[in-house]
Amino acid sequence: MTDRSGSAARPSVALCCGKDCVKDTGFAELRDALTRDCDVRETRCLGICKGPMAIIGPGAKKPRVLKRLRKRKQRRDLLAVLLDGAPLSNRLKRRLASGKKRRSALRKAR
Repeated sequence: MTDRSGSAARPSVALCCGKDCVKDTGFAELRDALTRDCDVRETRCLGICKGPMAIIGPGAKKPRVLKRLRKRKQRRDLLAVLLDGAPLSNRLKRRLASGKKRRSALRKAR
């Protein structure tokens, strides 16, 4: 992982930029927070439309798709996972997409 000074490789995140995600008030704050410390790849609509959405480790073996990251505490927890290697908090575990929607979002992100 990396530390906040950026001395190691930066974590990778895919961020949905579909119209439903972008119009949400938390999108700009999420994008700004992630851009400071992570490599952010903006994608077209991922099809879940419960935004803002992010994919942790889009090129990893098991990427995690998170939906509805609207609150400040969720963004803080996401940064802790990405930058400090912290496990997913219960707050973020409730935001994980699964099943068909997860597979569809991952396919569209590629």
